[in-house]
Amino acid sequence: MSRPTVAIIGRPNVGKSTLFNRLVGKRLALVDDQPGVTRDRREGDAELLGVPFRIMDTAGFEDEDPASLPGRMRVQTEAAVREADVALFMIDARAGITPLDEEVARWLRSSGTPIVLLANKAEGRAAEAGIHEAMALGLGDPVPFSAEHGEGIADLFEALLPLIGETEREEDDTPAEDFAYDPKAVLKFAVVGRPNAGKSTLVNALVGQKVAIVSPKAQTTRTRLMGIAIEGDAQLLLVDTPGIFDPARRLDRAMVAAAWEGAKDADLIALVVDGKGGVGPKVRALAESLKDRRERKLLILNKVDIADKGILLDLTRRLDQAGLFSEIFMVSALTSDGLDRVKEHIGKAMPQGPWMFPEDDVSDMPGRLLAAEITREQLFMQLNQELPYSCAVETESWKDLKDGSSRVEQNIYISRDNHKAIVLGEGGKRIKNIGAKARAELERLLDRKIHLFLHVKVKENWREDRSLFATWGLDFNA
Repeated sequence: MSRPTVAIIGRPNVGKSTLFNRLVGKRLALVDDQPGVTRDRREGDAELLGVPFRIMDTAGFEDEDPASLPGRMRVQTEAAVREADVALFMIDARAGITPLDEEVARWLRSSGTPIVLLANKAEGRAAEAGIHEAMALGLGDPVPFSAEHGEGIADLFEALLPLIGETEREEDDTPAEDFAYDPKAVLKFAVVGRPNAGKSTLVNALVGQKVAIVSPKAQTTRTRLMGIAIEGDAQLLLVDTPGIFDPARRLDRAMVAAAWEGAKDADLIALVVDGKGGVGPKVRALAESLKDRRERKLLILNKVDIADKGILLDLTRRLDQAGLFSEIFMVSALTSDGLDRVKEHIGKAMPQGPWMFPEDDVSDMPGRLLAAEITREQLFMQLNQELPYSCAVETESWKDLKDGSSRVEQNIYISRDNHKAIVLGEGGKRIKNIGAKARAELERLLDRKIHLFLHVKVKENWREDRSLFATWGLDFNA
C-alpha cells in the first residue's frame, strides 16, 4: 500500500521547512529567517497523530523567469503539486496576504489538486487580520497554525484526514475503520499563578527534565511554553505561563496576555500558590478571576517543604471558600514531594484523544528560543537584582555542522550603555562564565557539542521591537 503524498507550498519564508521538519520529526530541511533557503525539493516519511503519509517540502513559489534559479525552483514546485494527492498552501498570517499569495491561490484553484489552506504564525492577535484576509483566497477557511510551536496540530489533522484517508482507501480497498488512529489519552494542563510561585519548577518536575528556565527572581518566565510528559498511554501537555501580575509596560501586558492565552482550551487549570508567601489581595484576586472559567480547576500549594505547616490549612480555607477547586494539593516542586498525587489525579481526568506530539518530544519550544532562554537564565543567576529585567537575548543564527555540533550566535540586548561593563565583567570574566554555563546546559539538554558565541549590544528600545515579541510568541498589541 503506497502512502499518500502531501506537498507543502507557499511563497518564501512563510515557514514551510519548519513544518516539514516538525512532521518528519528530524531536521532534513534548512530553516532560516531569510527567504529562499530551500532550493531543492525535499521528501520524507511523516506521521500526523498516527496517520502516515509522504511529505514534500518545496522551494518558495516566486514569480521569476523559468531560466533563472528561482524560476527553476518554481517549476519544481508546480511539478510537486501535480504529483501530490494533497497540497498544503501555507501563508504567513502575521504578514497578511500578498499579491504573490493571490497568484499562487489562483493557480492552485485550477490545478485540480485538493488544497488545505494553512495560516502559519497564527499566535496572538497580530495574526487575526491575516487569517481573515486568507478567507478571500477562495480555498476555504484557513487552518490557524504555528509550525514553530506546534499549535494547531489537531486542526491540521482534522483537515488532512479526509483527504489522505480517502487516497489510501482508493488504492488498497481497506475498510475505513482500519485507518482510524489508535485511541489514546491526551490532556492539556495549564499552570497559572503569581510570579515566583514555582510554576516552571513544577512543570519541569512533572515532565521529568528541564524544559523551562528557573531562577530565584520573580518574572523569570516571559513566554508560554509547553512541556510534554507521557504517563502510560496518555500524553500530558503542561503549559507553563508567565506570572500574572499588574502590567505597567508593553512587555508586561504581553506576558500577562500570554499567561491567559496559555490557559485557553485547557482541560485543567492549576492555580499555583507559594505556600510560604501566603495569600494576599493579589492572590485572592487571581483566584477570583478563575470563577467564570469553564475549565476544571486545581489548587496547588507549592513550597510546602519550607512553609509553616500551621498556616497551610488556613491558606487552603481562605482560597477555597467558594468551592472553586475540584482538588487541592500540597507539594514541593523542588523536592517532588506530593507530585505523585497530582499525576494520579491528572491521569484519571484524561480524555481519550490522539497524541499531539511525537513520543520523544519533551517541549514545543524551538531550538533557537530554547538556546536564548538558557542564556537568559544565566543572566538572571549571575547579575544583580534589577539588571536581568533590562536584558533580552536573541539567537541570531544557528548552524548545524558536519561533525554533529552546532554553532550558535546570540545577541544580549541591554537598554543602557553603562550596563555593558556589568554584563561583561572585569576583563570579560562574567560574560565568559555566562557563556560557559549556558553552553554546558545546552549540551546537556541537546546531547551535542555547542559552540556558543555571545555579543553584548546596546538596544535602548528593545521592549518596543516587534520582531523580538514575535520570536518569543508574545502579542505586541496586547
